[in-house]
Amino acid sequence: MKSSPNPAKVALKWLKKAHYPDRHFPLVSKMSLEEFLKSPPPGFEYSSSGHFMGQRGDTKIYLGPSFFRTPKGSRRLGLLYHELGHDLTLKLRFNDWWLDVMTPFRQGHSLNFENNYGASNHPSEVIADAYSALVVHNGEHWFEDEKNKRLIKRIKQGARILGLPLKP
Repeated sequence: MKSSPNPAKVALKWLKKAHYPDRHFPLVSKMSLEEFLKSPPPGFEYSSSGHFMGQRGDTKIYLGPSFFRTPKGSRRLGLLYHELGHDLTLKLRFNDWWLDVMTPFRQGHSLNFENNYGASNHPSEVIADAYSALVVHNGEHWFEDEKNKRLIKRIKQGARILGLPLKP
């Protein structure tokens, strides 16, 4: 039987290609659409075709019209870290890295998972929401039960492997 690849080695391979625009998050969270279009920071792109607020691409974060209609500040900052948090599931294979800590969040036999940190109940959204809550709102102690502690611990481990920030 062939063994699964080491998640840390897989992450390091991806890390060589990664571009994390988080140093621009405070600026982007305060920009108007006009300011952004005039001078988009590296790692960001505007997409007028989408109705989404933000979306993580391979090398960029795409911001939609809704992002700029959202009040400037911590909500926008949270969204930017949420998008960056998707790297945790894009670059660390779900079955190798996340399955054991996410199983207790599963709701019945469906593909829906309990999300204490946001609205969507897809596993990658739960992880991205928890990462954003951890970084932007110090959400580490929001939930003291064992399953949330394990999730936050795994998020921290993954963030360290990928070089993602754990503080804004």
